[in-house]
Amino acid sequence: MVSTHDPHMEDKKYTKQYWFNAKSDEELANGVFDVIKDISKRQFYRTEQNYRYYKLYTNTDYRGVTVNDYSLNSRMSMLSLNVIQSITDTVTSNIGKNKPKVTFLTDDGDYKMRKRAEKLEMFTHGQFNKSKVYKTSPLALKRACVFGSGFLKPYIQDGEIKVDNVYPEEIKIDERELDNPRSIYQVKLVSRQMMIQMFPSKEEDIRAVRQNSYSEVFKVSTSDFSIDLIPVIEAWHLPSRKGAKDGLRALVIENCVLEQNSYDKCYFPFVKMNFSDDVSGWFGIGVSQLLTGIQYEINKTLKRIQQSIHLGAVPRVFYEIGSVSSKATFNNEIGSMVPYKRTMPQIITPQTVGAEVFNHLDRLYQRAFEIIGVSQMSAGGKKMEGLDSGEAIRTFRDVETARFAVLQEAYDEMHVELAEHMIDLAKEIAEQDPKYNVLAKTSKGVVKIPWKEVNMKEDSYVLGAYPTSLLPSEPAGKLATTIEMAQAQLITPQQATQLLDFPDIKQVVNIQNAKMDDIEKTIYHMIDTGEYLPPEIYQDLQTGIEYCQAYYLMFRTQKVDQARLNLLTQWMSDANAILTPPEDEEMIEQSMLAASMPEEEQTAATAGMPDLAEVEQEVGLVPQV
Repeated sequence: MVSTHDPHMEDKKYTKQYWFNAKSDEELANGVFDVIKDISKRQFYRTEQNYRYYKLYTNTDYRGVTVNDYSLNSRMSMLSLNVIQSITDTVTSNIGKNKPKVTFLTDDGDYKMRKRAEKLEMFTHGQFNKSKVYKTSPLALKRACVFGSGFLKPYIQDGEIKVDNVYPEEIKIDERELDNPRSIYQVKLVSRQMMIQMFPSKEEDIRAVRQNSYSEVFKVSTSDFSIDLIPVIEAWHLPSRKGAKDGLRALVIENCVLEQNSYDKCYFPFVKMNFSDDVSGWFGIGVSQLLTGIQYEINKTLKRIQQSIHLGAVPRVFYEIGSVSSKATFNNEIGSMVPYKRTMPQIITPQTVGAEVFNHLDRLYQRAFEIIGVSQMSAGGKKMEGLDSGEAIRTFRDVETARFAVLQEAYDEMHVELAEHMIDLAKEIAEQDPKYNVLAKTSKGVVKIPWKEVNMKEDSYVLGAYPTSLLPSEPAGKLATTIEMAQAQLITPQQATQLLDFPDIKQVVNIQNAKMDDIEKTIYHMIDTGEYLPPEIYQDLQTGIEYCQAYYLMFRTQKVDQARLNLLTQWMSDANAILTPPEDEEMIEQSMLAASMPEEEQTAATAGMPDLAEVEQEVGLVPQV
């Protein structure tokens, strides 16, 4: 038997499968496209799933989930009781309203290290605001609810860090790698003219791209393209280990490599969030997947009810043959007369749908909320009767949000991972622009933070995330919680007013907290700059002494320079001098001197002095007996 094994064909297949080891640009481009074609063919079920989930959420009949498929087959929305959309929007509102703030914790660092970490935290928060992260991340959360996974992509453009939401259908991996893929691909449809403007040296290759190459990748028709779009694939392959040089990033079109460079990071340039992790696989499970069966049953039941009402819920006239005049007709005139003979006709409107059908529909709708763990009261934007006290509101919120503890943690972790990506991107920008800085908003105003002042080694800090406010969002719950903390002496009354921060009392709060803010600003100025700021009689000196003592002990444990700690002790001494007038000091010194004298000397010093009782009696303070 003659063997049909062809080693050359196997080498060719090996080269295309392992495109990152290609020896030429042509092999690299063809290898990437062949991998995408293979993934699209084997994993086309995922595209169909995304299409199905998109239709269920939007309640419309789209042709697909790619850029060219956003035109509707039918402009009319289907009649539906859309429980998937209701739950998704409720979860997005409850989780997405939080703005996780990334914090940097140093590993036994001194004061300078801690101060640099605080500035890095401010830098990151300022970068989040500049890149509009808190407007972008809720959409990634919503897509995680609909499709199972949401993606953010931080990148550098024109010397600035940008963050984009990536449509899940654009992300391709080989799912045979399960939880740990080594390569990832982003497939986008881009205008041919735009690509020519971006890569003018590749114009000939870009114009040579076949338009039907899109259909080969996405398995859809391209006969109705209204604009000239071509598929562009950006591919990444992770290095084998940290510090290895075998990672690669490539931007390719059909038969051409537009860009390629080494990729030394040990993570993909995407931040992924799953609504619920699958037991096996990289993509997550979303609300749509969990409730597909219930939503279909709801739609089917609702359609039957609609048809039954349409056909049966109309009045019908039953009359005996020959008992109604042939001239009798229905009209809506007042006082109209209808002649009849013998038996009067009966008008009957039959019951079209039984009560059990509506009960079945209500049960399905209710079970959907129970499966996900969302309250129908929250979905309807209503407050349950009796939830008036702060304790009741907090208890209700705890019960409702306990189910989403893992999801909230995933949402926070997404921001932590995004901060790590942004720090690496800031380092790349700073290599080209050493003056790179970010404006950060603080309670004292807006400050400019240069990257060179916050650059730290990765192993010198640990990242974490926490919500911007741990208090309830409702005014009643927020007020009750703050009052309880103040009554338990966990916070001072001044700190309580800071926590409330209601808009209508914000100005009053600022005035009340001005004393503490001034003292803290004075302390940090002396510690940070080494410049002494003497106390003034208009300051709250007693509070200042207490604060200086507390900060002195804290900064001493943080190994702050002793010369700067001495500025705090000097400030406390000068403040005490202002609080204690000179005459009081003279009396204190005399009392101390008298207390230190022997008893005989004290007796001699007071000899000849009039008796105090006699003096009081003479001036009339004590009545004479």
